[in-house]
Amino acid sequence: MTFIYRYLLFLIVLFSCNSGNEKLVLTDLLSHGEAIKVMAPKDAHIIVDDYGLIKDIIITDSVDYSLQIFISRTNKNSMSNELDAQKEIVREARFFSKFVVEEDEGFIYEKNIDDDLRYDFRYIRIQADKQYIFQPSLSGGHTEEHVRRIYEAVKQ
Repeated sequence: MTFIYRYLLFLIVLFSCNSGNEKLVLTDLLSHGEAIKVMAPKDAHIIVDDYGLIKDIIITDSVDYSLQIFISRTNKNSMSNELDAQKEIVREARFFSKFVVEEDEGFIYEKNIDDDLRYDFRYIRIQADKQYIFQPSLSGGHTEEHVRRIYEAVKQ
C-alpha cells in the first residue's frame, strides 16, 4: 500500500512541475523565408541575417530562450555525415568535455571552462535541398537543464 502512495505522489509531483515548454508555441518561419516551424515563445523576437550562402536566424525572448539556426544548401549529404562533421567541430573545441546525449539527428555536449560546466547542443534537419543546424545562440553559458529544454523543443 505504501508503494502505491509513493507512486501516486511521484506522479503528482511529476505532472505539476513546469518543464518550461508549456510557454512555447509552434512558430512558422515562412514569413522569414524558410519553410520550417519551430517551438518558440509566443512573443519571441526573430532576427534574420542573410549572408548569401548562409542564412542566420536568431529566435529569442531575451529571458530564457535563445535559439540560433544556420541554414545553407546541402550537397545531399546523409544526416550521419553531417552529424559526424558537427561532432568533430565540437570535439576539437578548446573546452569540450564530453557528449551528454547522442541521437541520430543531434547531440548535447558539456564544456568545462575552468571547472565551470556549461552545455550546448547541435540539432540537424535536412529538408529538401536545405540543411538547418540548430544551436543555442552564442549568448554565454547555459545550464544543462536550459539546453535540454531548448533541444527538446527543437526536436518537436
